[in-house]
Amino acid sequence: MGPSAQPNRRTTDHRGSPETSPRKRWHVLTDRELAIVIWGSFLVVVLLASLPASAKMRSSVYDVIRAALSLRLVLAALGCLTWVGVITLALALSGIWTPALIKETVVFGIGTALPLVFNRQLLSGGATVASRVSAILAPATFLELLSGLYSFALSVELALLPLTAVIVLASARATKPRAREIFAVLLGILGIVYLGFSITTFLISADVTDWELLGRTIAYLVLMSAAIIPYAIAFGVWINFTDMVRWLSFKREPGMLPPWKGTVAIIRFFAGKTALLAKTPPNVIMQMARASSISDAVDRARRHWSRQEDLAYADQARNNALLEFSGIEGVDDAGQQLDRREFAATCKALMWLWACMSGQYAKQDRFRGEVLDIAGPYTRHGLDYSHGIKIVVNEDGQRWYAHRRTITGWVFAIGGNGPGNQWTYDGSEEPTMYPAERTPWIAYGETTNWEH
Repeated sequence: MGPSAQPNRRTTDHRGSPETSPRKRWHVLTDRELAIVIWGSFLVVVLLASLPASAKMRSSVYDVIRAALSLRLVLAALGCLTWVGVITLALALSGIWTPALIKETVVFGIGTALPLVFNRQLLSGGATVASRVSAILAPATFLELLSGLYSFALSVELALLPLTAVIVLASARATKPRAREIFAVLLGILGIVYLGFSITTFLISADVTDWELLGRTIAYLVLMSAAIIPYAIAFGVWINFTDMVRWLSFKREPGMLPPWKGTVAIIRFFAGKTALLAKTPPNVIMQMARASSISDAVDRARRHWSRQEDLAYADQARNNALLEFSGIEGVDDAGQQLDRREFAATCKALMWLWACMSGQYAKQDRFRGEVLDIAGPYTRHGLDYSHGIKIVVNEDGQRWYAHRRTITGWVFAIGGNGPGNQWTYDGSEEPTMYPAERTPWIAYGETTNWEH
């Protein structure tokens, strides 16, 4: 029997979707990709249907579109896709890429490369090529890749996709530790389901798997992920540099440094220190613009970052002291506790609570205990979600105090007995009375261990 008379055998490709052998695999979407397209199309239709009825929604959508179509973002996107094409061509010439990977190339360019270029960590200058490439080569990346090799049936994917999205969004918005733990467990279970199904399908279909194509796919995705990192970091440097140059021309005044000289000063100082570009505040750039010369502008930037280094050194010294005296009882020559863990965070949180209580009193002429929850979360001040702050308000709402016991056992408290006044306390025991004269409370001042 000649080749044209051979039976049309059905095989299973490495993505788990049955297909006829003469068909190219890149012509077909997997069930997971098809589910993404279906849900994405549904959301687009819902969004478009809601636009005529909501002026606010129309305004938001138009703002997003205008921002996305800005010249430098369009150029960045085109440059990114061009870079993907160049690397793909290089991999094709090296024999790694073949036309069978066209779909993977398109999906990578749109779904991975573009989002990576606009990654917040890369734009903030907080990443290096080595750190990002090492993350790509980490075992977790390969487990994620393996879990995506095979897809469930379309009906299952259509159900799992919104479920996963809801859990991810809920986990990101959860404020209670218990809720975050529950969502983390649910996401872990979903990950195990995806990974377990992929491994099981992989083992079952090992005899019909196109191993060469599977190897090419993995190699292409890993190499492309590593190759896109330099472009993404370079784009972040360019964005931060152009933003900084724009500040040089903001609110021009007579006698200010010409923008081109300011640009030269920026290049001179930040060359080799590009991570500082995104961290330099606009007021420093304005100070550079008001310099008398390029050298003066460079000196102003140098003095700013020298001060930042001194502050960072002081913070490190405080942290070292916290570690050195951790668990040690006693006081220093100034009468302050040696073990000062959580002191600063506790004082900041209590000061914020006092400000909120004072604002509440100004509106309703009384203090209210529910402000404790309204003023949270206290993680912004360095405490856990379970902050441990307790509040006491008397019946007529004219006196109150709140206290917290630190990890060292030392207690801090703050309170008031009228509009605008402030009392502080620290000691080994929790306060048992409202702020008043001739008590351990100190009015309009700070106790011995109070920290800003």
